[in-house]
Amino acid sequence: MFLWNFSIGQSYNLANNFTINDGLPSNHIYEMIEDNSGFLWISTDNGISRFDGKRFINYTTKNGLPSNDVIQIKKEKDGTIWVNCYKQPPSYFNEKLNRFISFENNKQIVKNSFSLLYPICNPNGGIYFSNNNGTMFFKNKKLEKISHDLYSNLYFKNEQYNVSVIRENDKINQSKYSVLLKNNKIIGKFDIGNRENTILLLIQNNVIFQLFRNKFDITKINQIKPFNSSKKTLSFKENLKWFSISNDEIGLITNSGKILVYDIKNIKLTNEIHTNKEVNYYYKDKNETIWIATLNDGLLNYKKSKIKVINPLNQINTNFLSVHVNNENTIFSGNFQGEILEKNQKIITHKSNVVKNTVWIRAISTFKNQIITVSDLGYCINYGKINAIQNKEKHNVSLKTAEKLNDSILIIGSSDGLYKLNVLKNKYNFLGFKTERILSINKIDENEFYFTANSGIFKYNFYSKKQTLIFSNSSLINENIQNITKSKIGDLWFTTFKGNLFLVKNGKIKFSILNSDKLPINSTKIIEIDNQLWIASKEGIYVVDISNLPKYSIKNISTFDGLSSNVINSICENNDTIYAATSKGISVIPKNLKFTKFEIFPTVISISINNQIEPLKSNYNLAKDQKNVIIQLSGIELSGHFKKFQYSINNEENWIDLEGNTLNLSLKGGENNIIIRAVDVNSNISSKKMVLNFNVAIPFYNTIWFWIVFAFAFAGILFWVFNRQKFANQKRNFEQKLALEQQRSKITADLHDDIGATLSSLQINSAVANKLLDKNPKEAQKVLEKIENQSQNLADKIGDIIWSMKPGKDEFMTMSTRIKNFANEILGSTDIQYKINIDKNIDVLITDITVRKNIVLITKEAINNAIKYSKASKLEVKMTLENSNIQLSVKDNGIGFNIKEIKGNGIANMQKRTEELNGKFEINSSLEDGTTISVIIPFVT
Repeated sequence: MFLWNFSIGQSYNLANNFTINDGLPSNHIYEMIEDNSGFLWISTDNGISRFDGKRFINYTTKNGLPSNDVIQIKKEKDGTIWVNCYKQPPSYFNEKLNRFISFENNKQIVKNSFSLLYPICNPNGGIYFSNNNGTMFFKNKKLEKISHDLYSNLYFKNEQYNVSVIRENDKINQSKYSVLLKNNKIIGKFDIGNRENTILLLIQNNVIFQLFRNKFDITKINQIKPFNSSKKTLSFKENLKWFSISNDEIGLITNSGKILVYDIKNIKLTNEIHTNKEVNYYYKDKNETIWIATLNDGLLNYKKSKIKVINPLNQINTNFLSVHVNNENTIFSGNFQGEILEKNQKIITHKSNVVKNTVWIRAISTFKNQIITVSDLGYCINYGKINAIQNKEKHNVSLKTAEKLNDSILIIGSSDGLYKLNVLKNKYNFLGFKTERILSINKIDENEFYFTANSGIFKYNFYSKKQTLIFSNSSLINENIQNITKSKIGDLWFTTFKGNLFLVKNGKIKFSILNSDKLPINSTKIIEIDNQLWIASKEGIYVVDISNLPKYSIKNISTFDGLSSNVINSICENNDTIYAATSKGISVIPKNLKFTKFEIFPTVISISINNQIEPLKSNYNLAKDQKNVIIQLSGIELSGHFKKFQYSINNEENWIDLEGNTLNLSLKGGENNIIIRAVDVNSNISSKKMVLNFNVAIPFYNTIWFWIVFAFAFAGILFWVFNRQKFANQKRNFEQKLALEQQRSKITADLHDDIGATLSSLQINSAVANKLLDKNPKEAQKVLEKIENQSQNLADKIGDIIWSMKPGKDEFMTMSTRIKNFANEILGSTDIQYKINIDKNIDVLITDITVRKNIVLITKEAINNAIKYSKASKLEVKMTLENSNIQLSVKDNGIGFNIKEIKGNGIANMQKRTEELNGKFEINSSLEDGTTISVIIPFVT
């Protein structure tokens, strides 16, 4: 039995056990070392890993290693990390290139690396790699010399001395002695024991450490002149396996996995670590965090903490579900297998008398002389038999929670309502809420308590036996109440399954924290203690400071702070101490636990520009097309308190949260200052910032001088275009005036030719009619009828000319309407059946005055001729737009005529007008098919 992880000294807890599931390249670990930046380097049989506290960055032969079997790591005085791979040349890490540099191409180094090398750092700078072939010395990452001497140097006040072994005969046995040499002169002699039984010998400055099977020798050179040395031997009953030195501590590793930790100055035992693992190496970093390498179980992480852990190994399953502490500070905790731990001066375990191994101990309460444990199957008194609780139908109900109300009453919540247990009489009664599951119960005083059911939160008065609805579940949108606790600043607090937190007062929500990534999604218990809200969850414990609402702060307690596990199934409070039932034991937390603000400095691991990895530096001058940048970051904090990065571009006002460790950017031309900072798990922003500058070349067309030249050129072009447009407008206006003048001339000619001639004829016929009026009235009547017809014809011609000159789009002024109106007027009084078919697009497309007028006149003339001469019974007028031509046809089924013999003004006028429009005029006529007049005119808009 081990009550604490350490039986001596300060409280160290096993915080984490990292394996390949967490990112390690292998569970077989050789050594660890912390570099100057704070990374922990971990050597394994499958490469080496660089750990920042949260993330493992792994390196293999793909990253420059000569082999993946990395057995040793050393840090040179200048901070360079060197690795020793099994029977391979040495290699070192180049931080700027983010890869290892090996000496595989140096034949002399390769030859001297055929047998296993042993590295030793020179305290004055440089590193030695020795084996049976001799010693190689590297300085400034270059090979300085190779000697055939085995390296065994000792430093006293920065002076270098050589340690050699001599053999002297003794009457009892052969002993080996060492001598200190300077310039091949013996300075002094000291006993170093039998070297043949030595497991490991290490010289550090002026001290020689020597490990044997069951003893450990420390020989110290105290003085050179006169020579003086002292030796201390530690003897053990258990066989020793290995030792390591870190942070002024010696870690002696036993074959059983126990680690004995000694202070290097006075060689006193300070701690014992019991791992029950096969341990390879012990390391303590600068923050006094302990790292233990195992043969098959990965990396163990122990942390010094004010949180203590009760973890009785091999006695009970330590996945605890419930916890309770009585007035005598006796701790009770139940697990998922029906086992109960009872701990005061010593640990006692109790086992449920049920055969099943899946009995969940939901709650534990203590009364004067009785211990009540509540499980799904029922309740036990003093670990006795299980008493089932039955409903009215005599069915056993499943118990889910319980709360002590007073010295005799225990309130029990089940899957089928609420029950009261009189502990003194061992009798229970049903209190209500049949068929509803009771989720949680919280005591108000000895007469009242809160409880949650499926429908909401209720308050129950024990003596009045009445329950009052405090808050309805229906008041929440897509939410369900999870846990409750009474409040001093309101009625109660409650959490939901979505991770939201609410304060209820007088049945209304007075305060809430919604959608916060600082709160857990799945809480298991909530309690209010002195202006703090403690929330247990599957992600650790969250402490909300509510002393100055609406302002609040949230802190997180996790395994990185000393919890035995982040899976917290329940918590309780007693005498300013919080007790947490976790999946790996019980954590005992002081209520006044202080939260440290961690200064986390962002570190760049690699930078890729346009998918090409670039050497690390703070300033980059890039070409205009080098805008895609990927920055791999690391927040170094080995205790694991790093949470996230924030970054800003060119200012420190708008900070953007970065999810993960990779920053992908598409840069703009010019200066791009990327400012990066880290945030810890308690949302403390580190004051340390990193700035990277990317100066992207601006294309010439984005420069100021280009735009100045462009502005002048553009202004010149605008001036030229303006003048050109002005000239074009002037030319257009001139052409329009010219065309208008031509139209006027044509109209004048039409008026002169057609109308003038008609008017002259009217004048003559009027004079003739006037003379014949008295002499020959019948002839005068004929002349007057002729005058009437000429007047009507004249009116039609004047109407056609006026219509053709109007530019309006009124449907009554369209060309098709004009033709249809004429046809209706002249053909309506005849027996001829007629059809007018004109493409509707023609009215919109034909806007030229001359074309409109001539087409109408040609059509009217053709219709007139058909009425007068064809004796037709059917007439069809068709006008279409095909292949950029206007095609007009007037077809009748009359008697036809001989085209060669008939010569009249009508046909001549139609032909003339067609030719005037650069068209083609054609007549086809026969007795059988009648007459068809076809006109094809090129389309002009």
